[in-house]
Amino acid sequence: MGVGPAAYGLQFHMELTATTAQEWGALPEYAANLERVRGPNSLPGLQAEVAAGLVPLQDAAHRLFSNFLDIARRTACPTPDATAHRPPQGLPT
Repeated sequence: MGVGPAAYGLQFHMELTATTAQEWGALPEYAANLERVRGPNSLPGLQAEVAAGLVPLQDAAHRLFSNFLDIARRTACPTPDATAHRPPQGLPT
């Protein structure tokens, strides 16, 4: 993403949906790995965990991406008020 003269990137995987765990369970390799790690018949438990945490996870993903965009805008196009919120310069990449 370009903002002003700068380019920014962000990678995270918070794209769970209400059907993601069910879709994972339909893949034999995923189902076998899930049972190996969490025990037999563990898919319903995983589905319940995903359902219980879905809204907070989506809220966190939205907040993370929104904050990232705000930081990118402020650092690429600083205003006198925004410079106080600039991240430290010279951090290792």
